[in-house]
Amino acid sequence: MGSTVKVILDADGKLPELEGKTTTGEVYAITALPGGMQSGLPSVGIVTKMADGSYVFSEISLRTFLAAASALRGRYGDVLAGGDTQNKPPSDPASLN
Repeated sequence: MGSTVKVILDADGKLPELEGKTTTGEVYAITALPGGMQSGLPSVGIVTKMADGSYVFSEISLRTFLAAASALRGRYGDVLAGGDTQNKPPSDPASLN
């Protein structure tokens, strides 16, 4: 059974449930893992390099990763197609249709 992933479209960088329990790092690699899920479907691995030099590996199904990307695109436009909103939501949400 998969875990629940929060997709927060307008985050302020704070998650109260993580306060005092986190350390920061930078994304080192995003990998595709063919057959990575127990079901045989592909998954996405995200490797984060921590400040102490260690690495953290997280895995998410490709389906969930793409659903999150779709929600972000719906909120902020297609920045790959030149729709850069400078991280600002569109003034008219109906314009996304």
